[in-house]
Amino acid sequence: MRNSFVTAILIVLCSTLLVCCKKKVISENGEAKKKYQEYIKIGKEYQYKKIDSALYFYKKALIVSKEVEDPIGIIESKNKIGWVLDFMGEPEEAYTMYKDALTLSDNIEDTIQIAKSYNSLGNYFTNLGDAQTALEYYTQSYELRLKLKDTFGQAVVAGNIGLNHYFHDEYDIAEKYMLEALDIYRELRDTTNMATCYLNLGNIYVKLKRMDDVFNAHYKALEFYKKMDDQDGVFLALSNLGSEYEIEKDYAKAIEYSNQAMKVCREINVTDRTLWAHLRFADLYNALGEYKLSLIHADSALAVNTQLNNKLNQQKLYDSKAISYESLGEYDKALEFLKKNMTMQDSLHTEDKTNKLVAAEVKLGVIKKEAAIMQLENQQLLSDRQINRLLLGLISLVGIITLVLFRMRYVSLSRKRKHAEEKEQLQRSFAQDVIQSIENERKRISRELHDSVGQSLLLIKNKIKLDDVSTDSSIIDHTIEEVRGMALALHPYQFEQQGLVKSLENLLDEFQNNSKTLYTHDIDEDLHDIDTTEGIFIYRMIQEALHNVEKHAKAEICTLRVTNQGNGVVFQIKDNGVGFNLSTGKNKLDSLGMKTLKERATLINAQLTLESIVGEGTTIKIYLDT
Repeated sequence: MRNSFVTAILIVLCSTLLVCCKKKVISENGEAKKKYQEYIKIGKEYQYKKIDSALYFYKKALIVSKEVEDPIGIIESKNKIGWVLDFMGEPEEAYTMYKDALTLSDNIEDTIQIAKSYNSLGNYFTNLGDAQTALEYYTQSYELRLKLKDTFGQAVVAGNIGLNHYFHDEYDIAEKYMLEALDIYRELRDTTNMATCYLNLGNIYVKLKRMDDVFNAHYKALEFYKKMDDQDGVFLALSNLGSEYEIEKDYAKAIEYSNQAMKVCREINVTDRTLWAHLRFADLYNALGEYKLSLIHADSALAVNTQLNNKLNQQKLYDSKAISYESLGEYDKALEFLKKNMTMQDSLHTEDKTNKLVAAEVKLGVIKKEAAIMQLENQQLLSDRQINRLLLGLISLVGIITLVLFRMRYVSLSRKRKHAEEKEQLQRSFAQDVIQSIENERKRISRELHDSVGQSLLLIKNKIKLDDVSTDSSIIDHTIEEVRGMALALHPYQFEQQGLVKSLENLLDEFQNNSKTLYTHDIDEDLHDIDTTEGIFIYRMIQEALHNVEKHAKAEICTLRVTNQGNGVVFQIKDNGVGFNLSTGKNKLDSLGMKTLKERATLINAQLTLESIVGEGTTIKIYLDT
């Protein structure tokens, strides 16, 4: 009896202890959840004010989530940290966070978190300028939202797809998805996101030049923001309306709405909005011919931008100041800010190319990770087979080892082959993008030199002549010629109008004017049509070959012969220079110039051959199938 009583007491005590422990765990988890939510809330508040503080609080949220082993908190924290790192210009670290969030979502089989992670990766690749990869992730997120019947999530992704197309100048498609998002928000009576959609639609309609739709959308956005007392939204709508009335040359309304926007801006006191407001006035006063007022606002905007370091807005402000100083007749200052503008443009284009390279490197990183997974799977496969071998006994030892090795070999070869093919294709695509990007950059800088700097110098020359007819303008004339020469060297800007043949003839004339070598050409009059992209590749290859003649050949004569051959065209560059021995002249064959020729030929599927005899000269042939 006593034993039963003691046992009952012990059971009661243990049960009480278990309940207390459970309550303590629940209490601790509840406290952790509150901390997590607080950190996330503070992080959001700092996102557009002090980005490093936002990162600090999101990391605190991640630590709390890990302590209590809350997978949803960990996923959401990693996605938030990824956003901040992406904003701060650390794309590789951001990508790691996004992928970790997606992997954990897959592991716990939480479909809604998987959909959110896909959406985050879509935003990431949109920011990198990789529209296609972004669209792939958005599409996966969109499909999951449909399966889950998550209409709000569907609207979020549809809006992001619309913005992705907007950023890549596909305005009709952007409108379609933004309207889809708006329809869903209407059904949900979500006025906040409805206002955002109207604001985005107005910007899309500006690009489509549908000004009636522009004003209709932005007035609706303004109405919603006022009803919600969302002062930041009110500022955005008013500022956009001011800009659009300027486009319509209704300057009275442009000033009215811009002044209203500035008043709201002073009330909310947000740094990037202040920058935007001053930039708006700098442009507006330039359009009105009030250049001194424009300069005051431009200087105010530049001062604000020291906190934000927004290069795109800084470039716009340099351009605005150059216009103001030129209009005021202060040509030295105009030229100074024109140079700053071009330097900043080059910096922005370099960043854009870097982002594209990072996107390509990220994709290559994915392939490398797959290769590592393949290796781990092979190791795991080996381990499993070894355990089975021991269990089955010595009799089946040889057979099992044979099967394991065969299976491992087959899987390894299959995956390695797939991995190699993907890597080769990606590297080829990456090389094409890089070369095309370089060519586009050459073209842009050439056009800027010819159209912008050249025209500005010409304008300065004319102003000087008007002010003082006795001034010697020969230095400016010489500078203009140098600028035009640099522009031509960077990109044959007549190429689009005159075509490949005329551009090659001009190229040989240019070499002839600066060389002792006699350059001649023999080009078929009825040449097969060549695609513009392939044409510029051919032009660059011939340009490189002629540079090699000029630098190394010591030739008296060099001839370019272009003839039709079957379904293609043959380009032959032949000189009577010193030549070299192909078997011993490996350094010449591996030179950067020859490597560039080979790479360009490979990218357009052209056949490149080289013949050279010591003392008799060198012949390069390029065959392009048209």
